[in-house]
Amino acid sequence: MERIVKDSTDSVMKYVARQTWTRWAFVTALTAVPVAAQLGLGNATSSIGGMAQGTARASIAQSAGGIAGPGAGVRPELNASSAISQNTVLTARIGSLVPATTTPAAAEAGFRSDSDFVTTLHAAHNLNIPFEDLKAQTTGKGAVSLNRAIRKLRPDLDSKDVKENETLAAHQSERDLQQSAQAGARDRVAQRVTSDDRLAARLNTMVPPGQSLREAAAGFKSEDQFMATLHAANSNGLPFNDLKDRVTAGQSLGTAIHDMKPTMDANTSAHAAADAEAQSRNDKIQASASAKASASASAR
Repeated sequence: MERIVKDSTDSVMKYVARQTWTRWAFVTALTAVPVAAQLGLGNATSSIGGMAQGTARASIAQSAGGIAGPGAGVRPELNASSAISQNTVLTARIGSLVPATTTPAAAEAGFRSDSDFVTTLHAAHNLNIPFEDLKAQTTGKGAVSLNRAIRKLRPDLDSKDVKENETLAAHQSERDLQQSAQAGARDRVAQRVTSDDRLAARLNTMVPPGQSLREAAAGFKSEDQFMATLHAANSNGLPFNDLKDRVTAGQSLGTAIHDMKPTMDANTSAHAAADAEAQSRNDKIQASASAKASASASAR
């Protein structure tokens, strides 16, 4: 009997000791964070802060009778990577797509990821669907897929058109996220176009007001693709940035022209794209001829 009592007493004492140590470690960690910060120990501050947060989470979970799993007690919209609020380059890229009545961070709330959010923004813009309407269909209770939401809000589109637009929006989102992650890197196409003074002089007249030639050329795969898109926008009365948004996401120039100007049939759009490509080649020929003539005159 005495042995049983002794064993029970020992178990209780060990439990109390563990709880006391945990509370002491937690309080000590919290106290050490500001001290470490004042000493300039960035890594120590992070490590100690993480230990304190982990201890707090474990303590709360134990009080609730179990260990909290990943994301437990957190609203789904807070599980996103929050790149929208932290990445100013990405925010700038999507700024024109976000409704003027809200902010990028507020518009993103409710989406499972930045990718889903940016894809929905592009789909709404491309198809002239109010963003809030598309968001209401794809987030929250009773949410449906983007494909189904588009079909509901644009019943005039057949299943092929819906799928193509869904794919385009996904590619646009992927491009935005990739390019924002590479912010600051030199753009090869923009560099080459602006380094040729004669070619730059020809193209500058077509660049949208308030935009530099370097900004307009950034993001394209080649000089020819950029110049053809620039010519197509000017020749067909289309917003250059919207046309660029489609082409740099992988859509062909002819298809992009047709989608933005549905009054033009597929044949006419294809011819318009071919004309723009021909104008692009002519610009390079003319710029090269001008450079040779100047060099010849200087040599005399």
